[in-house]
Amino acid sequence: MNIDLEQLTINVNLHALQSSFLNLELHYIITGNENSFRFTGWKELPGKNEEKYFCFLQEKELFIPAGNIVLKESYIITQQPIYPLIVDCKDLVVVMGIAKSQSVAKGIR
Repeated sequence: MNIDLEQLTINVNLHALQSSFLNLELHYIITGNENSFRFTGWKELPGKNEEKYFCFLQEKELFIPAGNIVLKESYIITQQPIYPLIVDCKDLVVVMGIAKSQSVAKGIR
């Protein structure tokens, strides 16, 4: 699939400006194109002609040309997690080792 990640990022961040949107550190979205996406749970798999992405809230400035908007925090869209992926107990042990050495660790399922 050829999804324009820049446009998808803008669209997700514009959606996040709605007053009813719950800003979480992590969301999952499934999309077939950059203009039509849905937020989903971590277990849901993409259908035919769809892809699944991670949306991480970051302290990263984003300029949205439509409306001349500058966001101080924005969602970045990626197909790879920026934190270790926890699939089984072995992965959890690795993350706990990071927490022991660095006093803090994040992982996602």
